[in-house]
Amino acid sequence: MQASSSNQGDVTLTVALLSDPHFYAGTSSGEPNPSWLQVVSAEGPKFKRRDNPWASLLALVKNHGLTADVLLCPGDITTYADPVGLNVAWKCLVTLGDELKASLTASATGNHDVTSRAPGSGKNVVRDLNDAADLFENLKQLEPAYPVHISTIPPAQAHERRVHYFGADYVLVDNDPRYRLVVFNSCARHNAVPVEYERGRIAESALSWLDDALESSDGSQTKVNLFVCHHHPIQHEDHHLGSYDFMQNGQRLLDTLSKHGDWVVFHGHKHHGKLTYAPGGASPPVVFAASSFGAVVDDASLRLRNQFYLIDIVLPSGGGSPLGTVRAWNWYLGTGWKQSDSTLDGIYTGCGFGERGHPDKLADALAGMIPAPTPWANIIANVPWLRHVTPRDMKSIERSLLRRHNIVITSNVDGKYEEAGRKRS
Repeated sequence: MQASSSNQGDVTLTVALLSDPHFYAGTSSGEPNPSWLQVVSAEGPKFKRRDNPWASLLALVKNHGLTADVLLCPGDITTYADPVGLNVAWKCLVTLGDELKASLTASATGNHDVTSRAPGSGKNVVRDLNDAADLFENLKQLEPAYPVHISTIPPAQAHERRVHYFGADYVLVDNDPRYRLVVFNSCARHNAVPVEYERGRIAESALSWLDDALESSDGSQTKVNLFVCHHHPIQHEDHHLGSYDFMQNGQRLLDTLSKHGDWVVFHGHKHHGKLTYAPGGASPPVVFAASSFGAVVDDASLRLRNQFYLIDIVLPSGGGSPLGTVRAWNWYLGTGWKQSDSTLDGIYTGCGFGERGHPDKLADALAGMIPAPTPWANIIANVPWLRHVTPRDMKSIERSLLRRHNIVITSNVDGKYEEAGRKRS
C-alpha cells in the first residue's frame, strides 16, 4: 500500500477535466437535441436553455472557489463540425480555464470537431475537389491558438505549437516543473472513407516522432505525465457501446508512453465514465474515460451521466506511480451540478487510482480496521489509501472482504457506500 497524503518534495497537481460538451447552433446537426448546449448567440454566449451545464458550471466554480492547475478536454467540443458551436466552445473552454486559475487549457480533437461528414445527415461531404478547405481548417483558425492555450506565452510560440499539432498529429508541452503533457490528435487520419467517421487512428510517423520527442524530454526531474486524446486506446465495450471505434494501434501507443515513465491518459468519445488501467507491465498507464459534459442521454437504463471532474494527483518524490483522487459532479436538469457519491455512476467522488495492491491483501489490511459496524466516512478518514483505488478494484476488495472476513459494505438505494461490518448470519 502506497502512502496517500503528500509529503515535502512530492509533486502535486490538480487537473480539471470535461469531455464531449457538444456545443452547437441551430438544428443542422441532424438530431433534434444532441446536446444541452444549443447556442443561439455567440455573443455572451447565449444558449437556448437558460438551465444548462455550462452556466451551472461557471456558478459552481465561482460559488465553491474551485481551482485547477490545468484544464483538459478530450474533444468533441462541437457537434457535426458546427462552426458557430466550435468557436463558442473553444472560447468557453479558455474562459473556464481562466475562472479555474489554470495555467494551461488544452483540447484534443474529436470526430465531431472535423468536417468529415455533413452537418445535416452525418454523411461524408468530401465530394467537391474544388473546395480548398481541409477537414481541420476551422480548427486551425480558432483564436486563441488551438489546441493549447497558455496566456503567458507569446502568440508566435502558440502558433508554432498549433502548426506542430496539425503537422505531427500531437504537441508536447514540457515547460512546467510539475508535469509534461501530450495532446494527441486521434482524428488526424480522418478522410473521405465513411468507416473512418468514428474510429481513431495513429500514423507510424506520429508514433515514431512522439517516441523521439519523449526520449529527448526525459530527465531526472520527477514530473506527472499527462496524455489527452479523443478515442479510447483500449477497448471500451461496457453497456454494449460497441468495439468498432477504438484507436487503431492504441496498445502500441500505450507501450510507447510506458517507455517514458508512468502516465495518466484521458479520453472521451464513449460518453461513459470509466477509470481503469491499461494492459501492460508492473505500472501500466492509468486510463480515464470521461463521461460527456453536455450530450443528451436518452437511455436512463445505461446510467450515463453528464459529468465534470477535478483530479488531485500526487507523485511521490521517493518514486512510485502517481496517486490520484477524483472529485466528480453530475449535472441534472432543474437541479444543476451535484457531487457524485454513487458507485453506480462509474466515476464518483472518492474513487481514484495508483493503489495497485492485490485485492486480497488490501481487504486483509482493511478488515483489521473494522472491528464493529463502522460508518464508511470514518473508514475513509482512517484509511486514506482507499481514495486511490479504482472503482473496479474497489468491487474486488468488496468481494474479498466478504469471502475472507465475512465483512460486507452496505450501500443505500442510490449506490452510496454507508457502512462496513460483519455479515449477520
